[in-house]
Amino acid sequence: MTQAVEQAKELRRMLSHVQCGNEHRCAESGFRDLCRAKDIFGSGKRLICLEGLGASCGYQIPHGHCTLCSCPVRFYLHMELGL
Repeated sequence: MTQAVEQAKELRRMLSHVQCGNEHRCAESGFRDLCRAKDIFGSGKRLICLEGLGASCGYQIPHGHCTLCSCPVRFYLHMELGL
């Protein structure tokens, strides 16, 4: 299988298992309507949510002066697809 096919398969698997309070808005939009997130630690392990704590997302974790993103789908999109 090609890498793109493997990535699409993994995304489908994740979307079927990850609960989302926003009803997977990102996937429904073809991943054009993504929350803004950035790996500012450079660790490849945690994303910073750039949407602000007021966004309606159950995967936000307040952390000092920033908000962490713990969404496994968003993390995969950022780390594997550069989105």
